Amino acid sequence: MDRGDTALALSCSDGTGDTARALLVRGRAALGQGDLAGASAAFEQAEHFAKGVGDEHRAAVAGNLLAEVELSRGHYQAAEARVKCLLAHPNPTIRFSARNVTGKVLLARSEWNLAEKHFAADAADAALAGELTEVLKARVNRSVALLALGQLALAEGELRRVLSESGRQQNPRAAGYALSNLAVLHIDRREYAHALDYLERALETHLQVGHRTAFAHDVTNLVELRLRMGQSEEAEQALRFARRALDEPPVTKLCALGLAEARVAFDNADLLSAKRALMNAKRHADVAANGDKADECCRMAARIALAEGYLEEASDELDEARGRAASEYAHGEIAVLDVVLQQCKGEANLATADRAVGLARGSGDEELMREAHQVAARIAYTCDNRDRAIFHADKALECQRAVASRLPDATRFLARGDHLVLNELAALLKGGELAATLRFPRGETEVVGTSAAAQGLQASLAQARRVPSLVIGEAGSGRSYSGWLLHQALHSRAGFQIRAAKTLSLEDLELLWSDGAGGRNTLLITDLEQLSLSVTHQLTKRLGSNQPGPWVLATATPDLDACAPELLSLLSRQTIRVPSLRQRLADLDVLARHLLQRIAVQRREAVAELDERALCLLRGYEWPGNIEELELVLRKATLRNPRRVDTRSLLAASAELNQNGDRFAALQATDSQHAHEVNAPRAAFREIVESG
Repeated sequence: MDRGDTALALSCSDGTGDTARALLVRGRAALGQGDLAGASAAFEQAEHFAKGVGDEHRAAVAGNLLAEVELSRGHYQAAEARVKCLLAHPNPTIRFSARNVTGKVLLARSEWNLAEKHFAADAADAALAGELTEVLKARVNRSVALLALGQLALAEGELRRVLSESGRQQNPRAAGYALSNLAVLHIDRREYAHALDYLERALETHLQVGHRTAFAHDVTNLVELRLRMGQSEEAEQALRFARRALDEPPVTKLCALGLAEARVAFDNADLLSAKRALMNAKRHADVAANGDKADECCRMAARIALAEGYLEEASDELDEARGRAASEYAHGEIAVLDVVLQQCKGEANLATADRAVGLARGSGDEELMREAHQVAARIAYTCDNRDRAIFHADKALECQRAVASRLPDATRFLARGDHLVLNELAALLKGGELAATLRFPRGETEVVGTSAAAQGLQASLAQARRVPSLVIGEAGSGRSYSGWLLHQALHSRAGFQIRAAKTLSLEDLELLWSDGAGGRNTLLITDLEQLSLSVTHQLTKRLGSNQPGPWVLATATPDLDACAPELLSLLSRQTIRVPSLRQRLADLDVLARHLLQRIAVQRREAVAELDERALCLLRGYEWPGNIEELELVLRKATLRNPRRVDTRSLLAASAELNQNGDRFAALQATDSQHAHEVNAPRAAFREIVESG
């Protein structure tokens, strides 16, 4: 049992009868597995049995262990009361165990300085008494206090000594705790590769010795780390592994595991699963009287409610979180979510956004600072303060780069959802291009719309073959998106790369054709007419040979005069023609709503409502930039008002829409008698508006 092998200890205790010693072993095994009720029952029986036969030593041991149970339940006063009479016990092991409980109560109450001094004294006294196991316990607990105080170098020294000594003493339980805390230390230092290594070693150690509670604790830390690294899939795998390994998770860790599950589901935009997992987490937090976890649950619940558009529920959760918050991080996150809530209500202002940035900065957490600046940029944009918006967006990008610079090379450039949204914000503010991941989201496999033009495009894609292909259409009409759909239909398991023709080089072609997986990938070259002569010649040569290479798709405008005839003949073995938005205006309503749905999922927000007059306004425009222009306008409009797209937000989002000011003013003056405009043909709409 001292080595942490709970399964073997239980096996050895079978058949020994209900002696105090056997009951203590069973109780300790139950405690190690998170079974507080079973542990409490065994320890109470052991205490009663020991007192009955005059075994004061084992009665005292049982008293200490009952205090540990009370501590695990969050009953700190009861735990202190249990050990009060044992603090001066003549037996050093019992005395140090009682002091260990007292020190852990200080840790639980966040009294870090007192806890650090307490465990430093315990380590010294235990060493003098020759109680080596108690020395390791005290050092591990002292390191926890040092970590909380920010004294990372001292904490690391203590933990490395514990790791070394636990090996010599054959104490894997202490080694596991040291590894877990070293992982936390490296997370605090933003040294994520080292943290990942220590966490995996800690998990292996705790699993081997059957320490289920510590194992579950490490899993939740691993999930948080994976999510921070942008590895949502790996975070989900960690949870699945934990479910298999634990079968029935320790009661004391059900809340933490539920929270981790909710965060993974939220990261995957699965709000229903996130809500279900969080409900379980909140229930277990209440049962365990765990205030810190209850606070985290409230903040997570507020995020989900905001994403669903339930503003009153989000407000209630934030009020409860405010009453529970104890850390600077908690106060910072609440302030950020308050700003999001106020914007959804149309009440946000720059002062509250700047306050949230200040509180986030006080937490020292770069991810929270990134989120705060990102939210502040959006508020500044809403308030028509473009310079301030760009300032906050740049600060958010700085925080994002700082986080990315500390990630392992293999994960540095993973596309985290919230980072993609930041890149979208920066692009909208500065006029840059949207990331391909935003324009080609997973799960979209068909052309949106029921017009004849849309159905014709869908039929062309359905009949396509895996041969070099040319996708022809006006700029912004969805040529690249059609290429993506073609890839999804015929080659979805392979890689998909987009390269602009004007930047494609000979070196790029060499890499694309020499890559071992190149023959299984898809290469989409945009704006073929901008390809340089040297690259045109080399690409023609590659496509005309039998050398394995990627499946090449290329987009071009209907005017193909600028393209090399020989290359065109190779690419036009299959031609997909994409209609302009003007040719499929019947799809405008469903396209706009589809784009709003996509934007909401990417930003983890409720889908913005599109009012009837806004739809009229969209129908009355020529859309020379086609679908991409429509998407850009909707993205900007929902930055300003995430809940509702109306004529005001549309006009603020597009200078081009604003050019016809008189006509749009007439539209806004139109009253309910013109409700039939919504379904009127475009020509009739123009007549209605121009006539006032």
